[in-house]
Amino acid sequence: MWDFAVDHGLTFYRTPTDIDQAAAAGKLVQLTGDSSYELSRGVGFSYATKEARQFVLAFAPQYRAACGTPLMVTSAARPTSRQPRNANPYSVHPTGIAIDIRRPPAGPCQRWLRGALARLEDQGVVEATEEAIYNSLFMATS
Repeated sequence: MWDFAVDHGLTFYRTPTDIDQAAAAGKLVQLTGDSSYELSRGVGFSYATKEARQFVLAFAPQYRAACGTPLMVTSAARPTSRQPRNANPYSVHPTGIAIDIRRPPAGPCQRWLRGALARLEDQGVVEATEEAIYNSLFMATS
């Protein structure tokens, strides 16, 4: 996804002010949550690209139908100055194309989620990575 972001000239926002300015200019849009997805309290910047938000809006109802609960978004755009210490140096969170979602507990919902994301990855829609340490799934729209 790093190569995609660089090749397509995406901006890597450095500061919270940069994120706010990108949102004001319409380059990033707000994730607000609805009946099919929620934002965790830890989401510091609830912005993403229009494409990433569209993915969430399309995928979340499927998740809710399969799992009986809203999809939980745990992270979206995050400026380079606010990356966690253990962040991958090639993180695309600063561009707004990455969304982290909470991994559901082991069972049917987790199996459904893994399968659904694997199918979307096979189709070239997303790049999905499971991060066991943070109990979330990383996905970035391409």
